[in-house]
Amino acid sequence: DKRLVADREIEGAVAHWPFAGMTAEAEAVAGDIAGALEGGGRLARDHAVLARTHAQLDPVAAALKVRGIRFQRANQRGLYRRPEVMLCLNVLRTVADPDDGIAAFGVLGDPLFELDAADLARLAAAAKRRNRSLRALATAAANDAGSPLAPRSRESIRRFADLHARLTASATRRPTSEVLYEFVSESGLLARLAREESAEAAEQVQNLNRLFGIVNRVGPLLKSDRVPFFMEHLDLLIEAG
Repeated sequence: DKRLVADREIEGAVAHWPFAGMTAEAEAVAGDIAGALEGGGRLARDHAVLARTHAQLDPVAAALKVRGIRFQRANQRGLYRRPEVMLCLNVLRTVADPDDGIAAFGVLGDPLFELDAADLARLAAAAKRRNRSLRALATAAANDAGSPLAPRSRESIRRFADLHARLTASATRRPTSEVLYEFVSESGLLARLAREESAEAAEQVQNLNRLFGIVNRVGPLLKSDRVPFFMEHLDLLIEAG
């Protein structure tokens, strides 16, 4: 039953606005919300945007973001596509399966580790040709004085390899939430976001808080709250939509 029933008596009227397309509609909705916020009559949390599908909300989200208006989407699929959340999940995937090349590529390619893009592409291609783990091949290349890696790339790979080893050791005896917290704190991700005073950084922190909420809620429900079993469960949920 998707009928909406008000639980507060707020005066208002239903208005019908025709638009030529979704972009115009999204701009109008975002503009109306921005006007209400600027007028001081209502807070951001007093507004809700409903749509028949989650995809229809993407233009509205983009329009709100342009105006610097913070918002939260109810569905989790959008959360899992956020770069900061994808980074955390890819790290957990490499802990669950150190030979997961796609996850390793996502981690090493993230700005947090600053690996040279050309070096990463060459390493990924070499791993595919040799049928080897990208993480293992990259680590070996970083420790090989004769490899053509740039100095920055060597340092980035070594930093990830060291962190990965510590996270893997922790994952054998600690629940998923603690391993995740170890990553965001030891990698410098939280410190970087704390230094940035911007709406984007605030949104990233909010998204990480939502991810931690999911981990803390789902983990204890599993037979074993360890990273491999949690990621197997979460990836099934993500795939199912």
